[in-house]
Amino acid sequence: MNMKMKVLVVACAMAFAGQAMALSPTVVAADATAGTLVTLKISGSSALQNGVSEVSEDLCQAGTIDEFWDGTTTTASGSNFRAVACTVKTTGSVVPGLTIPSSIGGKPVLIYDTAKGGSIYGVNPVATGSAVGFVDYTTCGSASVTTNSLTHEPVWSCTGSLNTATDVGISDVEPATLEAGVNLTVVAGVPVFSALTSAQLASLTSKAVVGQVFGITVNGTAAMGSASPATTAMLNLSKSQVAAIMDGGTYDWNTVDASVPAGSSIMVICRRQSGSGSQASVNANIMGNPCSTPLNPLKYSDSSVANGTGTTSSIAAAGDVVVVENSSTGNLAHCMTYAQKGTGTSAIDLTTGAIVAQGAANSVILPASTSAAPTYAIGIVGLDHGVGSDWYQNTNLNGNVASLADASVGQYDLVVESTFNRPSSMTAGAKLDLYNTLVKEISSPAVLGGGAGQIVPGILALSENGAVSTATAATFSAANPVIRVGNSGNTCRPLQQLQ
Repeated sequence: MNMKMKVLVVACAMAFAGQAMALSPTVVAADATAGTLVTLKISGSSALQNGVSEVSEDLCQAGTIDEFWDGTTTTASGSNFRAVACTVKTTGSVVPGLTIPSSIGGKPVLIYDTAKGGSIYGVNPVATGSAVGFVDYTTCGSASVTTNSLTHEPVWSCTGSLNTATDVGISDVEPATLEAGVNLTVVAGVPVFSALTSAQLASLTSKAVVGQVFGITVNGTAAMGSASPATTAMLNLSKSQVAAIMDGGTYDWNTVDASVPAGSSIMVICRRQSGSGSQASVNANIMGNPCSTPLNPLKYSDSSVANGTGTTSSIAAAGDVVVVENSSTGNLAHCMTYAQKGTGTSAIDLTTGAIVAQGAANSVILPASTSAAPTYAIGIVGLDHGVGSDWYQNTNLNGNVASLADASVGQYDLVVESTFNRPSSMTAGAKLDLYNTLVKEISSPAVLGGGAGQIVPGILALSENGAVSTATAATFSAANPVIRVGNSGNTCRPLQQLQ
């Protein structure tokens, strides 16, 4: 590029930065070239991806917001990589008392959000400075292809990613719990991370920002057999029943429901990979691991039927247990559906939950559930994910409903406090100001409750952060979603009444 062209690009970029205009890939590139773009790279839990998007509705000037999601040239999925670009407001936040720092007010920002790999990627790479995958906005084509149903902002589909160091991380549970052996990521038998040293853990500054509510899911058959998951009868399970299924104490749904003949069913456990905050919440809250006398969750290799390197995948049959370590919440939700409807001419990869060709290593064919050989699937999904078209519902747990209302007063306790984690060495500058502002926004009941746009699903503001609610379970308001109990950022501590 010659000098005249460089000057022109910089001039255009500076003009763009001073206007309330949408930050398309080309505008973001110009701002980056001009050195005016403030970036923040976030990795880890997927639970707050919708929250990050919704924060932009309050943090950003109207008409300036663009979102970049991973996908194909025609379809944006956002399953692994997302980013939000916008021009920050100078005033006008719905968060009481929030002052937007001058270092970011009126400036173009790009907030990356990577969920691939789960919560462990919101801890270990932050402490070690390791590279993480992020969306590459330069591969986003020339036109937005859809709109975010939550924010109603333009979404661009991006086909490429880049590997670079992350700035901050999000974990569904506090970093120390994720470093327990049961939660360190192992994929197909290969460790991805080693436990952080005490010094590396101490290098992180962590803050609990929201309460996240999880549901124990069962598929349509397990929920008493109906034509659709929306009309199935509600099932109640105790924590001890869930633990017995997930740790191999029972391989038979007959022990849960005596009307199911012993040995007649296929049991599918749709769990997450180690390193997932979802799995860590079950390990701690249901299995007591690493909190008390720990039980160990079954691994994919504990399945009684699996294919190694053969040419035809094994077919699950009555009496079998199949354990699928899903790499994402989306894969886990699909796992529940595959258990109900079968994988047809394909198979399911037990190490990732992906649907693969028959004959692939570590894969199993799930037959469609029938009265002759019903398939009962159990899993764990955050309420932020919802149900959608997948074939499952949340059970009652110990007689309590998986809902924000019951969780807000401690009646339903499968709740964790999600943390934001940054290097303690991040001590000043626009990046830190953007981080601190983002934390204040996403922890605010005003934002979570839709004060800036839409309600952020499945998430509660924390009393420990000063959020106030006088509601009961019967009078809970989604517009002011505050949990009145807490554990002070210690997942192994029982929830205590705070309000």
